[in-house]
Amino acid sequence: SQVWGIPSIRRALAKLYSTWPFDVIHSHSCYPTGFAALIFSRKKNIPLVVTSHGGDLADDSRFRNRPIIMKRCRETLEQADAVTFISSYMKKSILEVAPDCVAQLHSVPNGVDCAEVSAKISETPALAQQNKLQPNAFIFFLGRLHHRKGVDILIQSFQKISGKIPELQLVVAGEGDESAILQEQAKQSGLASRIHFTGNVQGADKFWLLQNASCLVLPTRTRETFGLVLLEAMACGTPVIGTKLGGILDLVKQGENGFLVEPGDANDLAAALEEIQKTTGRES
Repeated sequence: SQVWGIPSIRRALAKLYSTWPFDVIHSHSCYPTGFAALIFSRKKNIPLVVTSHGGDLADDSRFRNRPIIMKRCRETLEQADAVTFISSYMKKSILEVAPDCVAQLHSVPNGVDCAEVSAKISETPALAQQNKLQPNAFIFFLGRLHHRKGVDILIQSFQKISGKIPELQLVVAGEGDESAILQEQAKQSGLASRIHFTGNVQGADKFWLLQNASCLVLPTRTRETFGLVLLEAMACGTPVIGTKLGGILDLVKQGENGFLVEPGDANDLAAALEEIQKTTGRES
């Protein structure tokens, strides 16, 4: 419950401050943490920085139709010492809620450690060996397995081009409430042997997949506030495909550093996938 959450956060801040008197509070949401921190920051005269990653302010946030919470978000944004936005989409979302916070609004996009992500993995990890994955012979998705992420659309698109490029595989990395549904979709497509669900991946497994995929696809169908995985793939020199929405539009420029497709359009995505395979020499 958000009602009891506010006092709990305040008590946690007070306890932390009593043992480690910090100089700045940086809250990564407006609500509930930002709102709770606002009161504490004013009481102790400590600057407050607020960054929303979308869960509280995005169009489909569960808070957007709750007037009291949105009022608290607006108060937090307008009274914070600084408000940062990670993408143009989030800047728009913030100003829709709190137009008067424009003076303290700053652009601070997310970033990745390019050296860490792109450092060559010399040995093929066990995960890749078990699934018989070859460099540039698989499409890669990395993220939550949630309806919003559009993995079902990706599977449909893969099915459309699978006959033209018989050696091509699809790797779906991540976990979520649609895992079983998506695996059943893969089974029904007749391509279960070519669609690999790896669960969460970390370290060498993740970096090898990013470095060796023919492309990284982020097929989000509704909201994407940034799309960090796109940056990770770009750091590896891996082609990317994203949908024409949200923060993706800040990162991917059609024909320059990737492809943009219509959300929810399996045909459009299939065409982009096929075009990318041509660049790797894997075409019909």
